[in-house]
Amino acid sequence: MLSVSTFLEWPRLTKTFTAERVESSVESLRREFGKHHVWGTTCDVRKGEDVKDLVAFAQENLKYIDIWVFCSDI
Repeated sequence: MLSVSTFLEWPRLTKTFTAERVESSVESLRREFGKHHVWGTTCDVRKGEDVKDLVAFAQENLKYIDIWVFCSDI
């Protein structure tokens, strides 16, 4: 499975990814890998509620989180 998550406003991130841009990327990847293998969402990691929503999104679509990696220094 391939999961796409886009975090808004990482430190040093020059572009803000809109929900429309994420959806466009997800649709493109779904055409290549299949709709049951790609998911995507946006999350502003500075907001606790957004992070909770990201966890719920991952659990709903992927059923569990095996490894959670947060790369804030990218």
